[in-house]
Amino acid sequence: RENEEMNGLTRREFVGGIGAFGGLRLFAAAPGSCLGDTPNLRFGVLSDLHIQCVKGDCGWGGGPEAFEHALEYFRDRDVDAVMIAGDMSDLGLGDELMLVGQTWDKVFPDDRAPNGKKVEKLFITGNHESGIFQWNGNLPRLRKMFPDEAEFRRQLLRYDYATWWEKAFHEPYAPFYHKRVRGYDFLCANWDDGRPVTRPLEEYVGKGGANPETFGVDLRKWLDEHGSALDPKKPFFYQQHSHLWKTSYGDWGWGHDRGIATEVLSAWPNAVSFSGNSHYSLTDERSIWQGAFTALGTASLRYSGTPY
Repeated sequence: RENEEMNGLTRREFVGGIGAFGGLRLFAAAPGSCLGDTPNLRFGVLSDLHIQCVKGDCGWGGGPEAFEHALEYFRDRDVDAVMIAGDMSDLGLGDELMLVGQTWDKVFPDDRAPNGKKVEKLFITGNHESGIFQWNGNLPRLRKMFPDEAEFRRQLLRYDYATWWEKAFHEPYAPFYHKRVRGYDFLCANWDDGRPVTRPLEEYVGKGGANPETFGVDLRKWLDEHGSALDPKKPFFYQQHSHLWKTSYGDWGWGHDRGIATEVLSAWPNAVSFSGNSHYSLTDERSIWQGAFTALGTASLRYSGTPY
């Protein structure tokens, strides 16, 4: 049993009180996690939507219907925010990100619930948005779809994250950002190290994508500058697409970063991280890791898997 407390709760009790994680109420709320009958904070968690639509053709299972139903589920449970831990798009196309935004606007127009309450977007990109780590053959397929180089660059998110992000989500884009929801802090790291793509994408394939090695760098900088203002008795939340090193189960470490984020958060017992990428099942209790901090694997909305 952990000794440190957050709002009078141990970390284990906090995890036991999680409400809308992954679209499921996993456990009954722990005593002390609510003000009266109302939870202090409700947020829905999704990852790996893998919306796949090219020129209006969403193919088998690639449309936004499952995402829309998940948002409706969260809306009906009066969430304060929705987190998406990366891989919203499957092929890394701007039109796919636009579908994510349009589906959000359909369920939460103007970022509002039916009662008028603001619902925050906590979205980040993953390796599929990067358009670089296309190990599964998508890059040759996209070259055939968009043989003209200029059109190819216009269609892919990785060449202009900022423009596509603002069009889809009506807010500025940043590789790393912070939001506060009902007094709780969320730190969100996109799959983006800020470096422009200067060579043909084929030269990046199989080389680890845009920035798995840099996950945690911006996190460290933010905590160095602002961490002293965080209330040590309250949890704060961090999300990135790759699993944090040594926090994910499975025989094969697919989806791990290089360990910087784990090192940084190990000094913060009140930190709770969320990550996706591996598509491992949420029904395995090892999706919840409790070491120096708490880490949760988010499973996936599309094609969940099991460890090798």
